[in-house]
Amino acid sequence: TFKKQCRKHFSPSNDISTYAGIIVYRAKTFQKRDGDRIKQFKKNHPEFLVVNAIARDYVKRKDETYKIFAAAGLDSLIPRFKIYPSTYTDTLAATVINDLQTTKFVIKPPYSSLSIGVNAIDADGLDDFLRLILQDKKEITSSHRGPSYWRKNSPSTFVATEYVPSKTIYKADMPFDPTM
Repeated sequence: TFKKQCRKHFSPSNDISTYAGIIVYRAKTFQKRDGDRIKQFKKNHPEFLVVNAIARDYVKRKDETYKIFAAAGLDSLIPRFKIYPSTYTDTLAATVINDLQTTKFVIKPPYSSLSIGVNAIDADGLDDFLRLILQDKKEITSSHRGPSYWRKNSPSTFVATEYVPSKTIYKADMPFDPTM
C-alpha cells in the first residue's frame, strides 16, 4: 500500500489533500526523534506529510494539549483534567480529588514527553505523593523517569488528570494500544 502511494515528482504545498499520506511515528528516545533515518525518509518521500515535528509542541506540552481539546469542545475525548500551581499545600490533594471527582489520578509535568515525569497514583496516596514531588523532592530516591523528573525539575505548574485506561483497538484481529 505504501509503495502504491509513492510519487516520483512532488512539490510540497500547504494543501494537505495533495499529499499521498500522513506519517506519525513513535521515537523511543530523544536522540532518534529527528534522527538520520527520519531525515532520509523525509528527503526521499516529500509526498508524505510527517506530522511529528509539527504536532510536537502541542502534544509535548500537556497543559496546552488539554486546553486545545477543551477549547475545541472535545473535552469528552480526554480525561478530566486541571492545571495546578506546583506549590504544595495541606489542602492540595483534597482539592484535586474534589475537582476531578475520581479516585485514580495521573500527575504530569506540563512539558515533557516519553512519559518522563508522569506518575499514576490513587486518592489514598495522592497527598503524600504531591508533598514528595512538590515540597520534599530531595527525598525522591527512585531513578525511574516518572518520579525522578521531579527531583531535578521545578515546573511552575503540573497537570492532574483522572486515570482512564485506553481501550484496545483491534484491526485484522491484532490488538493495538491507542494511547498517545
